[in-house]
Amino acid sequence: MKYRSLYACLLLSLGLAGSLPASRDYTKQVNVFLGSNSSAQCLPAAIRPFGMISPGPMNWPDAPCGYQSRVNGMIGFNHTHLQGTGCGSYGVLVLLPVVGEKDLGTKVNVPVGQQSGEPGYYQAKIEEMAINAEMTCTKRAAIHRYTFPASDSARVLIDLNQAIKYCGKADVDGKLVRHGKRALSGHVNTTAWGEHSTWFYMEFSKPFELIDRGEKGGIASFSTEDGEAVYVKVGISYVSAANAKTNMQVEIPHWDFDRIRQEAKAEWNAELGKFDVAGGTNDQQVNFYTAVYHSMFHPQLASDVNHEYRGLDGKVHQTEGHQHY
Repeated sequence: MKYRSLYACLLLSLGLAGSLPASRDYTKQVNVFLGSNSSAQCLPAAIRPFGMISPGPMNWPDAPCGYQSRVNGMIGFNHTHLQGTGCGSYGVLVLLPVVGEKDLGTKVNVPVGQQSGEPGYYQAKIEEMAINAEMTCTKRAAIHRYTFPASDSARVLIDLNQAIKYCGKADVDGKLVRHGKRALSGHVNTTAWGEHSTWFYMEFSKPFELIDRGEKGGIASFSTEDGEAVYVKVGISYVSAANAKTNMQVEIPHWDFDRIRQEAKAEWNAELGKFDVAGGTNDQQVNFYTAVYHSMFHPQLASDVNHEYRGLDGKVHQTEGHQHY
């Protein structure tokens, strides 16, 4: 069933709305960068409607969402975000693909003109290193695609010491554990706003050497051919690393990045398509659909695929089949 907004109904009553197309891509009417350079504190991270995970850019930890489009220095791509709030928190588990002997704390120059996105997808070109970084997601897991140049020192920096700050402050630390040649797990603690922990499990599409940096994180190092795509899957949980692994394995059991991107686009189209707006200017339609899109960032999913979640009492609870937000 289609619903019309009051705005659309007004246009219809004034005879300004034309006939609606039989099939429409509503995601094209969303500008994921709208509000990213103002006090609205929005950002272009990839997310599913009301999803737990949101891989996206971090360039200004003092911003409540960790991002401002006018800032060029990219810290990396983190996985949890609040949006539209006046206080900062989340923003943990920061990844950054690089080439050369780069270490944690590296920043790269990525102006907004080298970034793009749509609902459920984000992309950034790190031109100084000839790297293209893309990310998309399900509700609880993300998949990154990093396209590298030829290099015998390609790296992914895994920073557990970065997070979005609350009033300029945040104590952040974590732990990294290696599993075999291609996987890592761990957790990140942050005190921003309210102290909380995020557990994660990540798997690379190729083996890597790990340079351990203790509670600050680590560096995954490998060699690449020109144009080689390296994939990283990440699952998160507020309960345990084991749950994060299950979330990832259930929701992204393969390495098909484009499939996840298309599924994210289809889910957003289903939600945005509940409103069929006609008439007005293109800018007015973009404003409307972007506002609908922003309204579906919160509340965010907090329970895992096994229905476990961590309550405000700090204890693990089990839902009776429903999802907890």
